[in-house]
Amino acid sequence: MQFCPTLGHVKVVPIWSAGACSQPAARLAKWFVKRDALYVCVDVELSNEVARRFYARYGAEDLKPHWMVWKDVRTVLGKAR
Repeated sequence: MQFCPTLGHVKVVPIWSAGACSQPAARLAKWFVKRDALYVCVDVELSNEVARRFYARYGAEDLKPHWMVWKDVRTVLGKAR
């Protein structure tokens, strides 16, 4: 059985400009990496297109209807500039 650390209760709002969240995204990814949690899931509503685009921009992929996943959260570090 694989344990998946879960990211929840993060508010993603559409007023952010492109790149405005790269530092917080990288900081969060580093937190997971430091704890050797590379496979990270995020619970996101299907109707929340803004959040889904945000997570996808940083490398998360669809897993199940309400879930997106980073199979290796270090990909966030390569995309956060």
